[in-house]
Amino acid sequence: GHHDGVTGLATAATNAAILSRKAKTIQKKKFSKKHKEAGISGIEDEDPMEDSEDDWDDLCGGLVVSCGRDFSIRMWSESEELLILEEEAELAREAAEDEELVRSEAVVTGAVPAEVSETGLVGRPTPNTRDAADMLMEAIDIYEQECAKKEMRACGKSVAPPHPLLIAQGTDCPERFLLNSLAALRAPGSRLGGGGAGLEHALGAITTEHARRLLPCLASWLTRGWEVELVGRAIRHLVTLHFGLVVTSLPLRDVLHQSRDARLHQLSQIKSLVGTNLAGLDYLRRKIEDTQQASLFEDLLLERNKRVRRQKAKRNRMALLLPG
Repeated sequence: GHHDGVTGLATAATNAAILSRKAKTIQKKKFSKKHKEAGISGIEDEDPMEDSEDDWDDLCGGLVVSCGRDFSIRMWSESEELLILEEEAELAREAAEDEELVRSEAVVTGAVPAEVSETGLVGRPTPNTRDAADMLMEAIDIYEQECAKKEMRACGKSVAPPHPLLIAQGTDCPERFLLNSLAALRAPGSRLGGGGAGLEHALGAITTEHARRLLPCLASWLTRGWEVELVGRAIRHLVTLHFGLVVTSLPLRDVLHQSRDARLHQLSQIKSLVGTNLAGLDYLRRKIEDTQQASLFEDLLLERNKRVRRQKAKRNRMALLLPG
């Protein structure tokens, strides 16, 4: 089976039997020559085949070195066990998944333990979680770089062109770019996870420094009413994970108070909007009923009752056909 890997262009034999084989051969030749010159009889010559077998027995369990096009040298050890490539690949894949799971479920200082919290993450992290976290941290770095460019441009200094990722998204606003990157983590068809669990796993995998830099941006977006549900969920999850950091930092406490006030204000506005929409729909319903001189809801109920009666009749016919 595969023993180990060594990167390099050359290697040396490590088995002592390989190094001492030539010395043994020279000693046996000298011994046989000395006996022949002395004319000693009664001593049977040793079988050279047995010596060769002994040497090969010493070599069993040694190392075989192979080199590939990637300039890596691999050492293979001989054993009596059968090697099945599919099983080895499956074991390697399971080990990689376990390592990724341990890293993603690492304990965060100040976080509320999962066993005592009222809510938890849905599902389990995937290998794409690290990719999503890396993408989000890169977006945070690009956002800060572009904000610095805007300040330099306002002072009349020459700056570099926008980052290619901003151009790819078709926006020149750093805040919109970062918000779109955050929203992409929750897209149902996203390869980086998708759904609320994918968003929370990615937020839990970013570094503490990036979380500290992201929280003020989230509070600002919540005040403006940008993606209220998404931003509010991200703030709640980050504050839960980094509660100790938020409590001990005065700027982050101010951010938390700003987020609380903005969230209450936005929720009241959304509640008023939902109430207005319900009142408008109720008005449209009454207008349609008056126009058509018939109740839409009564028609739907009648259709449903007919469908239920047909299903019951079908079940009764099937029950008669089945043996008792």
